[in-house]
Amino acid sequence: MSTERFHVCPKCGQKSRAGSLFDSLLAVAISKQPACTKCAGTMALHLTFAWGLDAGIFKSVVLDAFLPAKPATWPDKTGQEVTFYPFPGHHGG
Repeated sequence: MSTERFHVCPKCGQKSRAGSLFDSLLAVAISKQPACTKCAGTMALHLTFAWGLDAGIFKSVVLDAFLPAKPATWPDKTGQEVTFYPFPGHHGG
């Protein structure tokens, strides 16, 4: 399954490809979505999921994403700190 990511301006319909899923959801969580280059409106993050087993394609708009108050962290085998950021978000399409 591959997730397509786009920013779409709800004002004028301008569309651009979004970066990584993590970075795109983080931008929503901290209210730093990009501005439209055409009308300067705030772009909305649109996701498209292509499900297997003939389930079809599901298009959604991310309404919000949340960061935990204190992210879970632990050291990996090399001693580097790992931080887990879950992104339970809402969608509708």
